[in-house]
Amino acid sequence: MIGLDLPPKGISLGGVERELLLQALEACDWNQARAARYLGLTRKTLIYRMHKYNLVEPPASRAMQDQSQVVAIP
Repeated sequence: MIGLDLPPKGISLGGVERELLLQALEACDWNQARAARYLGLTRKTLIYRMHKYNLVEPPASRAMQDQSQVVAIP
């Protein structure tokens, strides 16, 4: 069980789900397969929910991944 303190005026379940998806994606460096496993979802379900909440990998994140794959030639 996760301990959550709910605000007295209520909460948006969609907002909570979106934030949870976003945090999992960021923790997994936007690797969808890893984020899906982390959340106990199929990759297909994760992608569906990413579209539902308009979650897309930020361009800066992609650029960092591309740079880490570049091999320096002396």
